[in-house]
Amino acid sequence: MRLLSYPFRLTANGSIATVEQRSSQAAAEQIAMIVLTEKGERVMLPAFGIIDPSFDKLDAGEVALEVSLYGPKVTITNVEAYYQDDSTLTVDLEFTNGE
Repeated sequence: MRLLSYPFRLTANGSIATVEQRSSQAAAEQIAMIVLTEKGERVMLPAFGIIDPSFDKLDAGEVALEVSLYGPKVTITNVEAYYQDDSTLTVDLEFTNGE
């Protein structure tokens, strides 16, 4: 089954971008949704997301916990966070699909 892709966007031909359910791409998009959402941001699900890492380090354990609670069935093998410049935090997250 095809799902709407995250972030929502249009393809080059003007159709809505989709991704195959249970694919590695779908899992990566679901994980990105968790990492890019700040705890408390979603009113109906305030525990979803991670604590904003702007003034502290990204907590790899928190990411793994949130993915296990709200994300796809994956095994996270590595999480690295580093600043490309003074204002851009880059997160490299590796996982193996569990399904």
